[in-house]
This record gives sequence, structure tokens and C-alpha cells, in this order.
Amino acid sequence: MPAAVPGPVLAAVLGAALLHAGWNAAVKAEPDKLLSASAVTLGALALCFLPAPQAASWPFIAASGALQVAYYLLLAATYRDADISHAYPLMRGSAPVLVALANGGSEALHGAQPAARRCCGSPEG
Repeated sequence: MPAAVPGPVLAAVLGAALLHAGWNAAVKAEPDKLLSASAVTLGALALCFLPAPQAASWPFIAASGALQVAYYLLLAATYRDADISHAYPLMRGSAPVLVALANGGSEALHGAQPAARRCCGSPEG
């Protein structure tokens, strides 16, 4: 029997989902999609008040930042040209599949690889 999720954890996850969906709806409603998507990153200013990360993490931070910029550019373009009821579920649903496929050679996810391949219709799973 799976363990129950503690109430505070469930509240945090559901709250994060609500905030995420809410800001996506706000970006869609705003005429200037790129400006509104970029405004979300203002929260990064809070990083100025935290200690600097270790040097070994900087390449990962840079890669993550570059992917985030690409995501915001694509998000702005998508919401400019598509309806949120079509775009949002596709964007949210494709991420787990892409992550599973990208980790195809990862030892840590070795047990999850066959399931990920089956999800995508590959007979190798």
C-alpha cells in the first residue's frame, strides 16, 4: 500500500500547480506575450539575498538558464498563436515524456527506461 502524502506536501504541490496555471493564463491574457513571460522572472531577484552556489554547479545553472530562456520564448510564441486550452496541456504533458527519453542512458533511471519507451510506443520496452 503506498504511503499517504503528508498534508503540507500536498498543499505545496497543489499550490504550485495553481500558481503555474495562473501565470500561464495571465501570460495568455496579456497582449505583449514576451513582456509578460519575462516579468515572471523578476522573482529571480530574490537570489541576490542567498549565498552563492558552489563553483561546480555553475555549468548546470547556466544550462538551466539557457533552457528557461528558450522555454519563455517558445511560450510567448505559442500563446501568441494558439489557444491556451490546446497549448497548455500539450506543453505540460510533453515535458515528462521528453525528460524520460532524454535520460535514456542514465544509470539512475535504468528501471524507468522500459516504461518510458512503452509510453512512446517503442517495442524495445
